[in-house]
Amino acid sequence: MEKVKTLLDKIFKNHPKNFSVKIWDGRVISWNNNPKFMLIFKNKRIFKKIMASADLYIAGEAFIENNIDIEGDVFAAVRLGDYLSQIKLTMFEKMGILLKLLTL
Repeated sequence: MEKVKTLLDKIFKNHPKNFSVKIWDGRVISWNNNPKFMLIFKNKRIFKKIMASADLYIAGEAFIENNIDIEGDVFAAVRLGDYLSQIKLTMFEKMGILLKLLTL
């Protein structure tokens, strides 16, 4: 789980992290005591796919296909998707993220 948290910290470094993430094995990553919502990844493959692409279409499709779920404030989750699609990472940061995804 530490690899996943480190990866999420890098991706969301400029985000207030007002949410939590439940990963495929049931463990929860949270940055504060009062998250607005929980993003639930039901399998590792879809987590890797969404994090590697930052594509809202892929995330939406995963939600419709019941591969991810949202508990709590859906509008805050949509804003997180907007953030994810707009973040600017250097090539070095992107490569680091992709390498971490390969080791999960």
